[in-house]
Amino acid sequence: MQDTIFTGTYYYQIDPKGRMRLPASFKSLLGEKLRIGFGVGKFLVVYTEQSVEELSKQRKALNPLSDMQALKHYRNMFMSMKEFTCDAQGRYKIPMDYCEEFELTDEIVIVGNDSTVEIWSKANFDRRDEDEIAFWQLYKK
Repeated sequence: MQDTIFTGTYYYQIDPKGRMRLPASFKSLLGEKLRIGFGVGKFLVVYTEQSVEELSKQRKALNPLSDMQALKHYRNMFMSMKEFTCDAQGRYKIPMDYCEEFELTDEIVIVGNDSTVEIWSKANFDRRDEDEIAFWQLYKK
């Protein structure tokens, strides 16, 4: 099976309940069993069932004695993943705590970044080249 590649930048609205739409081209490639979680920046990532399985394989291949920092990264990534489902109107709901944490109000930006789909607030996307936005640490707490 060929790897899916996501490209492009799309501007969408998010409503006060955290509901949003995905570009039709992304939606058809993502499948149905989706998860949403933290990216390694001030954005969220949409994970497919296949990508979660691949991340699990990568994590299991790590050596707990020599790869502690990588294991922390995977732990935080898996801890942040929540179900991301589509309602009857074709909208996906972002958990409210994620909307607050990632400043997702009004306009959002959906970015295809190779094998991942990122969801940014417009304000953070406009500042994405600043280190504290682009490389926000999962380990900050």
